[in-house]
Amino acid sequence: MLPNGRATTPNNTHAACARITGLLNDTTCLLKNAIDWASRPTGQSVIYGKPAAVMGAAAGRSGSMRAQIHLRQIFVPLNIQGLNKPEIFVTFAKEKFDEDGRLIDEDFRNQVAAQLTAFKAWIELLQSHSAHQVTSTSR
Repeated sequence: MLPNGRATTPNNTHAACARITGLLNDTTCLLKNAIDWASRPTGQSVIYGKPAAVMGAAAGRSGSMRAQIHLRQIFVPLNIQGLNKPEIFVTFAKEKFDEDGRLIDEDFRNQVAAQLTAFKAWIELLQSHSAHQVTSTSR
């Protein structure tokens, strides 16, 4: 439900989010809206409790840091199991990607590879923990 009492839809949620946050770049609003829709029904959604890894790129020196922090806050009520490290903040993205959108900066390519390796291990850890809980509770 929006602050004005209207039911949420993709169109009016996006517009309200942009107005409320005052964001110049509404990607955060679009992503938040998609997560809101994917989080339904509450407690039984397809994303509830799932593992996630976050990385981002931005034109400036923060490299999407604030957006990633906000996204991690959104994970909490959805019990999304976010990978904490390694973090990837691609700074000055225009210099790091080619005209076709391919990441060409070798350092960041190595960071992405390291994060994907860590994410695979994170998923395996969560799966083994989940399997252990099932076994423990079924005794």
